[in-house]
Amino acid sequence: MRRLALVCCGLLSFVAACATGGGDGAAPGAAPGNTPADTNVGTGFVDVADLTDPPIPHHFTAPPKALEGRLALRANGCVTVVVDGVERMPLWPAGSEVVQESITPNRYAVTLPGGTRLVVSEATADTFTARGIVDDNPDPFEVEAGLPTKISTFLAFCGVTAAPVAFPDAATFTVRKT
Repeated sequence: MRRLALVCCGLLSFVAACATGGGDGAAPGAAPGNTPADTNVGTGFVDVADLTDPPIPHHFTAPPKALEGRLALRANGCVTVVVDGVERMPLWPAGSEVVQESITPNRYAVTLPGGTRLVVSEATADTFTARGIVDDNPDPFEVEAGLPTKISTFLAFCGVTAAPVAFPDAATFTVRKT
């Protein structure tokens, strides 16, 4: 019962942070050093550093390969990518930021380490090529059965059913603006 209460409490805190865009600079479950200092940035995204805190082995084990993608935006504010016609949740390079730039129209910017920016709105979406890894493991992102991690909580909130895709190296991105 205690574990269920902790899971529910964690999920509600995460959803509230996503919905309000609020962040405290050290979101629970965020890997050290990957949460921007800007307190206006929420925890509404995951990056590859989230695979290490807590350690989640056996996911994304294939070597990275060249992928072509397009940003997409869900009604709940989740920024996704479409790779080979399949919508996937991205794990951005460590140190990336995803920020809502405007509400009307909804517009989000993904800023990668090194300054590369990708932008998506209700009307337009940048396309890109980058080296990435589509997850090859159907197991949940859990350290202990039934105890969600930041990644599993975020995947559940966004509701994308296809396997996520990780982009470990920001230097491999080439962006085509729309």
